[in-house]
Amino acid sequence: MKKRILLLFSLLLAAAFVLSSCAQPATNLMAGVHAAEWPASPAEPDSKFTGAVSDFSWRLFQESTKNSGNVLISPASVYFALAMTLNGADQDTRTAMLKALSANGLTVDELNKSCRDWATLLMNTNKTTKLSIANSIWYRDGFAADKDFLQRNADFYAAAAKTLDFDQEDSVKTINAWVKDATKGTIDKILDKINPEVMMYLINAVYFKADWQTQFDAAKTAAGKFAAPAGEVDVKYLSRTDSMDYLQADDGEGILLPYKDGRYAFMAILPNEGTAPRDLVLELTAEKAAAMLQGRKTQSVDLRLPKFETRYEDSLLDELKTLGMEVAFDPDQADFSLMNAAHAKNLYISEVKHKTFCRVDELGTEAAAVTSVEVKLTSMPASDHQLNFNRPFIYGIVDTTTGAPLFLGIMENPAAQ
Repeated sequence: MKKRILLLFSLLLAAAFVLSSCAQPATNLMAGVHAAEWPASPAEPDSKFTGAVSDFSWRLFQESTKNSGNVLISPASVYFALAMTLNGADQDTRTAMLKALSANGLTVDELNKSCRDWATLLMNTNKTTKLSIANSIWYRDGFAADKDFLQRNADFYAAAAKTLDFDQEDSVKTINAWVKDATKGTIDKILDKINPEVMMYLINAVYFKADWQTQFDAAKTAAGKFAAPAGEVDVKYLSRTDSMDYLQADDGEGILLPYKDGRYAFMAILPNEGTAPRDLVLELTAEKAAAMLQGRKTQSVDLRLPKFETRYEDSLLDELKTLGMEVAFDPDQADFSLMNAAHAKNLYISEVKHKTFCRVDELGTEAAAVTSVEVKLTSMPASDHQLNFNRPFIYGIVDTTTGAPLFLGIMENPAAQ
């Protein structure tokens, strides 16, 4: 078993940077970094950590539901991405990030170890469930990364780090190819372009696919109406009458549908008539949600669940600022000095982009998420002069050894032939 886990870990490190169809070569910063061995069968993380993750998850969800339309987030993906980033934070920035992660009672080292153990347990699935967690760090070519920062992310997140020439268009293709590979093609990209000030991306990808413990009969799937806010829409409903875990909330009721592996389950909560989902979410703290799950009862339920496929993307800057991470996004105050070899306080988080996917059908569920933390320089070096050749100018080709010109000219109209 131990050898199998170690093999899985080694394969994860290798697969995390499969750069399928990538034109630009990347330099592996982890070439001289030897990751610590992961425990083969760690104990479940303690309540301080699981409580922190649950609290963060529901608070982030509450903030995310301020967006209109369908919403789908992966708190786990966001948590892993921010935890990786936390290893480069210091002073007030570190304190603020721990607060935002609901981890005030944990040290960074404790958080790292708990994330490692949780990831190991999450990925320890059977043949009926696929769950992968991949982490990567991408640096601008020429950026001097701090070795301890790289070591911690290798040790606790199995993250590989590579440098790319961000000025080349192929860099976007390379990173997006990693995203597509890590999410089994369900999310094809996380970047559209890379700005000149960007120094680094820290990216987490989560992929999940599982079969229902009790599958829905496709013959019973039927068309029906769904009362969307803008009016009724046509959908197909999965249908089943059976004994299942029934959930009771203060202003709603729901079900918990287990997948074959037994560890994971699909949760759906239907608010009472007259109660909006967003209002119910605001009431569901981590404690209330835990009590609702623990209080589930096996009852006969006549269930009709929409068959659906959904995609979602959002910048999480506003949500994370509300959770207490403002300083990390402030170029004048952020302290990510533990990310670079010089320990200079010249980096800040400029974007946290989140993309998700979910499909629910008769057989089960497929879902994926990607979270990208973009890190920029606080300021670019000032130029001594500014030159904009937007009016007639002299030009030429010269022999720089002798100073003799080979060509000389005046350009009055670049559009003329």
